Amino acid sequence: GKVDTNGNFIWGKSSSGRTHSNPQIALTSDNNLFLSGALYTGITFDNIYIDGICCQEPKPYIAKYTTEGNVLWAKGGFSSYSEKGVTHDIKVDYDGFLYLTGTYFTCYGTFCTENDFYLERYNNAGEHLWRKEVKMPSFDFSKAIDIDNNGYLYNIGFNNSATFIDENQYSNIRTIGVGKLNT
Repeated sequence: GKVDTNGNFIWGKSSSGRTHSNPQIALTSDNNLFLSGALYTGITFDNIYIDGICCQEPKPYIAKYTTEGNVLWAKGGFSSYSEKGVTHDIKVDYDGFLYLTGTYFTCYGTFCTENDFYLERYNNAGEHLWRKEVKMPSFDFSKAIDIDNNGYLYNIGFNNSATFIDENQYSNIRTIGVGKLNT
């Protein structure tokens, strides 16, 4: 929804379908909104339907609205393992590129109880540009991201890597870390 600076209600939109409890929103410099989160059986934004996956598993979604409440597009997010995943944070840079971070379910060797994390970039039309995955034999979580004015993405989360980002430096101790990546 949208309210003015005095708290007066201007417009509101609802989607239909079952979603995860952690949706995100980001405002672009050209007055559009990106929405993201996870859906379960399916979700509809205005007349755009995004199908879910089997067995009540979460699937990432992204949608773009104008600040007047009109949906421009909506789609399932990129996923590298059976379409499963949850977004935890989104940001938009000055040029309108969307960045996502979240977790997804994977199998490591014969163990299929893994959560790994990802960082992604989309253009303003919703086309997937790249994905960085951090996969370790532990639970890996990315919780927040931010972008500076020089093209760097900062990421914070926790896992069992001595350096947080390096998958080859396993540690027996759970660590909290921050990483810096060139976009």
